[in-house]
Amino acid sequence: MISKGLFIGCTFYKHLFPPALVSLVAVEVYTNGYKNGLEDFSRLKKKPFLRNIANMVESTCIGTAKAVVFPIYIPANLLYYLYYSKN
Repeated sequence: MISKGLFIGCTFYKHLFPPALVSLVAVEVYTNGYKNGLEDFSRLKKKPFLRNIANMVESTCIGTAKAVVFPIYIPANLLYYLYYSKN
């Protein structure tokens, strides 16, 4: 019984991992870039090019880590937002 559930879970994960990876990395890079852009605008000074590349690499790694654990990460975030949106 457990091996059948594990097989179904692995198949589910295998088929949903690529779209989850792309979407989570894209969202993470976009939000981090937007935050850095606002920071640049508020300071009226642009960061060096290599710092922007480093920020993109960092947000790509964070998005990839979130995609690896997405079966836990996404439901946990949804429950977190549902719980704290009521309070």
